[in-house]
Amino acid sequence: ERNSDTFELNPAFDAIWNYLGDFPINNRIEVLSNEVNLQVDYSLPDHSLLSLGAVYRNDDILNTNINTFNPLDPPVPYDESFQQLGLYAQVLWMLSEDTELRMGLRHDSYSDYEDELTGNLILVHHLGKNTSLHAKVASSFAPPSAVDLAYDSDTSTPLRAESCRSYEFGARQQLLRGDLELSAVVFRNEI
Repeated sequence: ERNSDTFELNPAFDAIWNYLGDFPINNRIEVLSNEVNLQVDYSLPDHSLLSLGAVYRNDDILNTNINTFNPLDPPVPYDESFQQLGLYAQVLWMLSEDTELRMGLRHDSYSDYEDELTGNLILVHHLGKNTSLHAKVASSFAPPSAVDLAYDSDTSTPLRAESCRSYEFGARQQLLRGDLELSAVVFRNEI
């Protein structure tokens, strides 16, 4: 839960931009988020692990006055509720003693955005005990957060969700018996 009470003095102008003085604006913003997660891990034959899960999220947003630009106009309240239901699965396969493959899929259904299917594929190869290389391709989707929506003072232009496809290659080296780890990663995000 996040709450914010604000009191501001904002300038007011008439129709031909004559300054009329500073006037008070009171505003209360509340964001209440509730989330429930469930994950079940199941060991499969051949050194594999299956993870299945679900997430439900509800965000209630209240802004008592999104009109903070013109203090002489009446308050414009904003009160909305958003829901998300997500289902996901991930499999981790040990292809050999040195190579693992991770694959995941996720489906999210949003009350105010389109349903989305995202996923990732990661290949990790261990070069000895302390060095590994990895390659990853993934897609993601992120609607505006409840806080972004609560503080948006211009609801005439709705905030849009972001989608991304990402590519990553990297190396990791452990030193000092694992107390120090060096990583080098090259990535590209297409947002």
